Amino acid sequence: MKTRFIVLTLIFTVVFSFPAEGQVSKCTDRVRVIQDSSLQRALEQLQEKYPNISFQEDDQPCRQAQDTVRALTRTFGNNHLRRFDGYEFAKVINGEEYFTVERFQIADANRRSALATALKNHWSRKLKIEANTSYEYFASGDSVVIMISSATGREENSRLFQKVQEFMSSLIIKEDK
Repeated sequence: MKTRFIVLTLIFTVVFSFPAEGQVSKCTDRVRVIQDSSLQRALEQLQEKYPNISFQEDDQPCRQAQDTVRALTRTFGNNHLRRFDGYEFAKVINGEEYFTVERFQIADANRRSALATALKNHWSRKLKIEANTSYEYFASGDSVVIMISSATGREENSRLFQKVQEFMSSLIIKEDK
């Protein structure tokens, strides 16, 4: 019995001493799986720097993608995400608040640019679907990464999202060398 307790304690220690995996949920319905793990690694770095944040897994990332596409289409009056090549999603819990980080991989540079331009030119940075929901974004390689946050906690969430951008940018620069 004592040996079993020691073994279970060792397993528990080993499993929980590594950075949490599975923070990023990937949609595989009619899109390719995003092969690089830059978002996952950026979120791991974020959690190392800010250990008070956590992640909530989502078992329906494709539904989340559809909801976001619908919200952006309604906001811009145009579906810039009619076709995208890959999607991944993470829900970041920041105390009482949360925000989502959604990566749309878009191989076609013109479609990617059209989405980035629409995101940039929308003056309020608020989604029409929910009045208190705002977004920020950045382009990263062949992807556009979008943060969606409620108005409550937006400043802190924006600061954390900027860190995700910094971490992803540094990872892409390292991979290019």
